[in-house]
Amino acid sequence: MINTIQFLKNYDIFASQARYYTAKLFLDELQNNKDLKPNNQKLIKLRIIEEFVSATEDLALWLLVVSKRHQKSLDLDIWERLLLAEATTEEAKNFMASMGKLRSPDSVLKKLDIVSNKTLSKIFGVNETELSESIEYIIKAIKTTIKNREVSNGVLIRAHNKIKHGMAVYLDGKDMDNLLIRDLRLVGAAKHKRRRNRFFEIKFDVERAEKLVGSILAISHAVRGLICLVQADFRYHITTDKKMRKKTREYWLGELDKTDLE
Repeated sequence: MINTIQFLKNYDIFASQARYYTAKLFLDELQNNKDLKPNNQKLIKLRIIEEFVSATEDLALWLLVVSKRHQKSLDLDIWERLLLAEATTEEAKNFMASMGKLRSPDSVLKKLDIVSNKTLSKIFGVNETELSESIEYIIKAIKTTIKNREVSNGVLIRAHNKIKHGMAVYLDGKDMDNLLIRDLRLVGAAKHKRRRNRFFEIKFDVERAEKLVGSILAISHAVRGLICLVQADFRYHITTDKKMRKKTREYWLGELDKTDLE
């Protein structure tokens, strides 16, 4: 049975990059296929938006779960916490927003309950400056993600559910870059519900597609960075835990040292 460390490696190798490569395939088709039919153009653009919003939710989930992985409640490991977590909850979104306010690598490590920059630099065999630069990339990806989620007062986020169920239409059949989303909600007290109905446009040309795919790539790197930090933190605690049996320590360190999944 796959263990948690192997799961993290698998996510690093495959799942963290899956959304980027999917969106990149769509973008390549959009850029290079001159005979692409209008309906297929629309489908591709909607799928890139869907991959982007889902990627931002992945990052929110990872940030929240990594920060809570040492909590003793229910005795869950990080894999189990990820399975149970909901990236769309207010808690996850608010946690990502709080991460976006951090400026220094040290504050990020503290917020995520990861060992210090100095300790990590010894584990990775790099100097503290190089490590800080890597963590700053994660900070930048978080800030970019938050900014993109807030574009036009969160238009892409609100449209996400409609998009994944195909509820997007052309605003103008002659303008394939202009997509129309209908946003219908019930608001007000339970006994006095009223309809709030509005339409909003998403101007989505190739240039915007390129920017979103670039953002998905940045999120992919950020998640991979988080996984590396978590594995380094595992290594530190396994190495320094004086109560752990020698055979158990050797097993987990061996799992961390494996370069390939079996």
